Amino acid sequence: MRVSLQTKLRQLSPEQKAGIEDHRKRWAEIRSSTALADRNEAAFAIAAAYQAAGRPAPESIVWCASPMQMEALWAKASHDRAGVNLKASIIDHVRSRAAVAIQRRVSGSVLAAVDELNQHSTADALGDSIRDAVARASHAVRPASPAQRRWLFWLNRGRHWLHLQDAGFSPRNHSWLERHDFFRNVCGLKDETEVLRGLLLIAASADWIIPHKHVCWVSEPPQTVRTDAKGRLHSSSGPALQYRDGWTVYAWKGVEVPPRVVERPAQITHADIDRATDIHVRRCMIELLTPERFIASGAAFRISEDEAGILWERRWPDGDAWAAVEVINGTPELDGSHKRYFLQVPPNMLTARSAVAWTYGMTARQYRGLLLRT
Repeated sequence: MRVSLQTKLRQLSPEQKAGIEDHRKRWAEIRSSTALADRNEAAFAIAAAYQAAGRPAPESIVWCASPMQMEALWAKASHDRAGVNLKASIIDHVRSRAAVAIQRRVSGSVLAAVDELNQHSTADALGDSIRDAVARASHAVRPASPAQRRWLFWLNRGRHWLHLQDAGFSPRNHSWLERHDFFRNVCGLKDETEVLRGLLLIAASADWIIPHKHVCWVSEPPQTVRTDAKGRLHSSSGPALQYRDGWTVYAWKGVEVPPRVVERPAQITHADIDRATDIHVRRCMIELLTPERFIASGAAFRISEDEAGILWERRWPDGDAWAAVEVINGTPELDGSHKRYFLQVPPNMLTARSAVAWTYGMTARQYRGLLLRT
């Protein structure tokens, strides 16, 4: 790849800074798209991705309804039919080439500025959530070739088989590709990023791929993608992620949970919460049950009570702990009653006053002084 000898980009122009918001939105739409794959466009994109790695296009493309169906078909395919896995050359090597070319044309301060502008991107959270969900569901493995065994050894993965994450890739769900696309489309570094054109087209037209020499497995985009305001997989009324073959993921604020937790939250008991082995799932169950009902069920114990409220706590044998402070709203409702609130706080709080102070970013002494002044 020949790198342009133009002047190095030492700072983003106002137009380029303004363009990052539209760039984020475009990638957020790509990641959350549930449209059927454009198979003609995807076939062209796959050929371009292979060509960028110096490889001829695969002899066949196998379309799958989900990453899980794709994984199952891939794991059963013979080595003769599939040929060697090409993820390293089509994804990793091409990524490195583009990164080096961009670094030659862009100053370190601009690279840092782009990272700073992108650090709050909700699109990244969605990509991470989807990749994590697929990784947790991935079980099929496939024997590695001798070259791949050496690669796994140097990565401190002393095994002789490949997971889907080793052999496959989802262009739409990786933030580094979005970042390189910013330099391509907003900063005009077309030559430096030309090797990524095929991967960028795959991101817009399909989902996961497993590239081998003779066969490339490709999955359709999901049928349903639901997120919260932070871009994490989240749904209170059904699957947060669903593919067209019925494979689903239920999630609450980015945490994968059992389907019944979302579908029947009123039936959650503190015994169910105690049995949860994942502390993140445990927190989701308490939130769905509501802290008020969790405490009312007798699952939490009163630790402290003072003028600020009541501190409740629950500890588990595995070392996990949960705490909430019960407070009363000083402003009466229309009927004259005072509404109660339950605020989750760190489990190292010793008094209700210190817990309430923590919610305001104060120490207990500062909060007590505020009460005395008012």
